[in-house]
Amino acid sequence: MFERVDDAQFYDESRQRLDSYDFSIFRCDVEIIRDVRQAFIELTGQYHVRSRRQVWRSVIKLMEFFAVTGIDGEYEGREIISEFGFYLEETNILRKTIGSHFNLVRRLVVWLSENNERALWQRQRLIERVFQREKVNSRSNYLSKGDLKKVVGACKKEISEIRRRFSVRERALNGEPISGVDLSEQELQAFRALLEAEKEGQWAKKDFELAKKGRLLMFANLRNLNRYRELSSRDVIPIYVLLMIETAGNPYSIMELSCDCLQDHPVDESMCFVNWTKGRASAEQSKVFRRDAKYSAPQLIELVKSMTSCFRSLADEPDKKLLFLTRSGRVAKRLSVQTLHNRLLEFRNDNDLPFFTFEDIRKSVAELVKNATGSVGAVSRVLQHRNIETTSLYLQGKASKEASYERLYKFQGKMISLLEERNPLEGDDNLTYLGFKCDSPLSGVATGSVKGQPCLQYLSCATCVNAIVVLDDPRFVARMIRAEEQLLLLKTKSVDSLDSLARFESVFKPILLIIQEKLLGKVRSEVMKSAKALAKELPPVPVLF
Repeated sequence: MFERVDDAQFYDESRQRLDSYDFSIFRCDVEIIRDVRQAFIELTGQYHVRSRRQVWRSVIKLMEFFAVTGIDGEYEGREIISEFGFYLEETNILRKTIGSHFNLVRRLVVWLSENNERALWQRQRLIERVFQREKVNSRSNYLSKGDLKKVVGACKKEISEIRRRFSVRERALNGEPISGVDLSEQELQAFRALLEAEKEGQWAKKDFELAKKGRLLMFANLRNLNRYRELSSRDVIPIYVLLMIETAGNPYSIMELSCDCLQDHPVDESMCFVNWTKGRASAEQSKVFRRDAKYSAPQLIELVKSMTSCFRSLADEPDKKLLFLTRSGRVAKRLSVQTLHNRLLEFRNDNDLPFFTFEDIRKSVAELVKNATGSVGAVSRVLQHRNIETTSLYLQGKASKEASYERLYKFQGKMISLLEERNPLEGDDNLTYLGFKCDSPLSGVATGSVKGQPCLQYLSCATCVNAIVVLDDPRFVARMIRAEEQLLLLKTKSVDSLDSLARFESVFKPILLIIQEKLLGKVRSEVMKSAKALAKELPPVPVLF
C-alpha cells in the first residue's frame, strides 16, 4: 500500500481559486515523490497557471520513468537526467516535446541537487542535451489558400445563421411579430415564457416548477430554444475561428479575450483596436479593424457580448471579464479547451472541411502571408513577433520550403555559370569566393566544414585563419573590388525587407567591413588602379539574397 503525499496547491489569481496537483496518483518511491513535490512547488510558485501545467506534464513523465525503472531513494549510482533522456527517446513523443520534458526535468533535478541533502540528488551529473527537432512536424496541418477560404466561408455562413436566430430574441423582447423561423406557435409561446423567466432569475427546470408558466417550460425543448436567446459552445466555434484568422492570434490569447478588448481609434471613428494579452509577450498585442464591416473582429466581439449579456451575472467574478462564456443551468463559465476541440470536430464535419486544429490556423495564416509578400518580416509583423527566428518556426509548410529551395537552386546556378565563364584569374589554385587564397582548404577549420573534404564555407573566408590576403597583386584585389560592389548592391536592396536586412546585418555586413576597412584601404594606389581595370572583366559575384 502506497503512502499518500499531500497535493501541491497554489492560488490562481486570475480565477480566484486553488490550483491543485495530486501527487498521490504516482506509484513510485514515496521519498522521491516528496522531493519532486517540493521542487515543483519552489520552481513553479510564481508561474502562470498554464505554464505550471506544462511543468506538471513533465513531472508525470518523470514519475512514470521512476515507476518503470524502479529507482528509489537508496539508488546512488543512477544518472537520472541521462537515463530519463534515453527513456523519452523510446517513446513516440515528438522530439521537440522530448526536449521540453527533458529541460524541465533537468531544472527540477538541478534544484534538488542544490537544496536536498539526500545522496541520490547530491551525486547527480547535471548533463545537458539537445534533441534535434523533426524537420517536418507530423502534427502540423497547413491549410492551403483554398482550404482557408473554405473555412472562412463556413464561418461566415454559420455566423449569419447565428445572427438570424439571435434576432428572434430582440423581436420577442420588443413584442414584434416573429416569422421566418423554424419554431411552432407553441414553441414561440414557450420562448417568450423563457425570456420572462430569465428576467426573474429563473434558469433551471427546478426554477420553472414554481413559475406561472412552469408547465409550458417543463415540457419544452429548452436546448433548442436556448439557441435563439444566448451563446452556446457550438456557436462559439465559427466566431472564434474567424477571429483567429483575422487577428492571427495565439489560440489561448483569443480564447481569453476580455470584454473590454475594443479600444477607440484616436483619429478615425470608423476604426478601432482589438487588444489582447499573450502569456510570453512583454507587451499587449493589438490590431486595428474597421468597425462596420459585417464580419470584422469588432462586429464579432459585439455579437458575442450581446449573446452573453443575459447570463454574464451568473459567472464567478474572475470570469465575468472574459468575452467567451457559456451557461449551464444557473452557472456561467469560461469554455474548457476540451469543449472547444469537441465542438471544432462538429464544425469540421458539419461543413465538410479538411482536418485542422486551432494551432494550425496561425501557422497557415503565416504561410499565406509569406507566399503573398515573399517577406519573413511581413509575417513577423502579422504575428507580432519581436524575433524573426521565432517567426521562422511557423514557416515550415511545403510552399515556404519550396521557395527556399528555389532560391538556393538559383544561387547554385549563378555559381556554376561563374565557373564556366572565362575568368582572368583562372589557374590560381585555391582561389576563394571573395578573392582570398586558402592555405589549407581540406583542414576543416571553418565552422561547418569537414576535415579531408574541400571547404564550402565561402562566407567564412574573411575571418578564417587559413585565408591568405594578397594585397600587392591586382588579380586578387580585383576580386575583392567585385565582391565589394555586390555587397553594396545587396545592402541597398536589403532595406526594402526586414528579413533581408536582418540577413545582411548578421552575415554580409561583417564581410563588407573587413574588405572595406581592413583590406582595400591598405592597397597601394598603382595596384588599385590596375585592379579596378581588371575588375571590369570579371563576372559579378553571386550573392544569396
